[in-house]
Amino acid sequence: MWPCRASIPDLVSLHDSYNKSGFDILGVALERGGTDALKSFASMYKIPYPILIGDRDVVVKYGSFTGIPTAFLIGRDGTIREQWVGTQPRDVVEKAVKYLLKEPIPG
Repeated sequence: MWPCRASIPDLVSLHDSYNKSGFDILGVALERGGTDALKSFASMYKIPYPILIGDRDVVVKYGSFTGIPTAFLIGRDGTIREQWVGTQPRDVVEKAVKYLLKEPIPG
């Protein structure tokens, strides 16, 4: 199984656990299958969060990351607080999410 696909169950679980607390996930698909393939993929994996179709510009704007999956944890202030290349254990991501959710909402 592709590493990005292997991480989906943990992402879905994290989304379900922390979405009501202000945590959200935005997936970016870099595959070339188009919207129909993406819809089928999201349905097959029961992905509850939005997935966008990305391109080379997305990769470049986020630092030309070197592998997939690459995950970014963005704080409430809009800055990238963590970046992981490769599949990470759920507890590593969850710890970082919990930490950031304790921060006050700006404004």
